[in-house]
This record gives sequence, C-alpha cells and structure tokens, in this order.
Amino acid sequence: MLLKLFAAALLLPQVAQETRPPDCRLPASSRKVGEYGDVPAAEELSRLERLRPALEAEHHDDVKAFIVAYAGRNSRPGEALARADRAKRALTDKSSFYAGRLNTLDCGRRETPAIELWITPVGASPPPCSPTLEPAAPFREAPGPRRPARRRGLRP
Repeated sequence: MLLKLFAAALLLPQVAQETRPPDCRLPASSRKVGEYGDVPAAEELSRLERLRPALEAEHHDDVKAFIVAYAGRNSRPGEALARADRAKRALTDKSSFYAGRLNTLDCGRRETPAIELWITPVGASPPPCSPTLEPAAPFREAPGPRRPARRRGLRP
C-alpha cells in the first residue's frame, strides 16, 4: 500500500504536466526595457519611444507599460510623479497607440532622479520598486519674513 502511494506521488507531477493545455503558461514577470536620469527633453522623448517596440513585440493588446519614477535626494514632494506624468503625456500626445496602455508609479527616492520603463504582461505583478534612500521627512515651507510688531499709542 505504501509503495503504491509513493509511486503515485512520483507520477502525479508528470501526469499533471501532460494534462495541462499546451497554451497554458504561468504569467510572465514584468520586464525593464529602459532607464534614464536627468536628460534634456529631446533625449527623454527618444528614450521613451523605446516602449513602443517592446509593447508591439508582446503581441497582446492588454499588455501594459509602466513609467516608474524616483525622486532625487533634493527633490520636492510630488516631483517624481510629476516627471512620470509628463513622460506619459509626451507619449500619448505623440501617438494614440499608447492610450490606455501606460501607467505611472512613484517609487520613492534615490540619490539622483530616475525614470524606469517596464513592460508588464497580463497577470504579472507590477514592477518592483527599488528606492535607495529612506522616505523624506515631510516638506515644510520656510517661514516668511517676520512683520515688525505694531507700536501702539506712539504717534509722532
């Protein structure tokens, strides 16, 4: 009896693989297709255009692209997401191909600002965030100049 259970346990994975439909695959993971830091606007657009061939190579209309942004050490709050949104606008204004396929992520802070470009197939988890700095303390505006106190009762 124990021998039959042992033999069944050994053969079960092989039987399961044979009964799985041939087109049934595990979901692929997200794949990075580019990265850049602070670059001029013209160079940024050329780097962003690397997404299109990567999206077309996937042969699925529901594959998504992620623009992952990192703020720099001295960046203001919201700067990373603003950069990601600007990159998304630049691509969608240039071509309707990107409509509905682009997502943006703010993934924290690094020593210098950075943008990563990722392709994410259906069923895969979003790209992993890899910040290198701790989150910044809440930003406070510097206090403005103090107004001099009013002098009461003293008139010339």
